[in-house]
Amino acid sequence: MDLRQVAKGAPYHLVTEMGECPMWRFWVVLLDNGLEVYQTLENPDLDEPNPWLRLKQFCKDQNCKIASMSFARQDFNPVAQINLTQQADGYFYSKRIRKMMTPNPYFSGYQDEAQGFGELKGEQLTIHWVDSNNGRVTTECRDLDSNKKTGNLGLIRN
Repeated sequence: MDLRQVAKGAPYHLVTEMGECPMWRFWVVLLDNGLEVYQTLENPDLDEPNPWLRLKQFCKDQNCKIASMSFARQDFNPVAQINLTQQADGYFYSKRIRKMMTPNPYFSGYQDEAQGFGELKGEQLTIHWVDSNNGRVTTECRDLDSNKKTGNLGLIRN
C-alpha cells in the first residue's frame, strides 16, 4: 500500500495534502521518505485525538524521521513563516494557555494562548511560541538534560 494512504488511514488519519488542511495557522512537516504531513484539527472521535501524537506514532511504526518542520499560514497576518532547522535531533509541538491569577481587577482573568514549534539540538530544545491573538513570536530554550520530563510528550526525536 502507498505510504500516503497508510498515513491517511486508521489509526493515523493524517493530512498529506495542503488542500485538505482546514487551519489558517498550522505546522507542516516533511518526512525523510518525502511525505508531507499537515496539521489538522483534533478529533475526539479517534483513539488519539491529537494529530501531532498520531504523527509521532506514525513515525515510530513506519520507521521514518522528520526531515524538516515549519509553521505556516494561510491568512494575511504579517508574522512570517517559521522554518526550523533541517535534520534536527527532534521536533516539538504543543499548545499553551496561561491565565493570570491576581486580585487586581484590571488583570484578573487575562489569558493568552499560543502554539509552540520547536527543534532539538543535542539536549537543547528551542521553542518558538506564536501568540494566537496577535501573532507575536517569543522564543524559549529548555535544557532537557537538567529536566528529563520537560517537553517529552510533544517531542518527536529523530
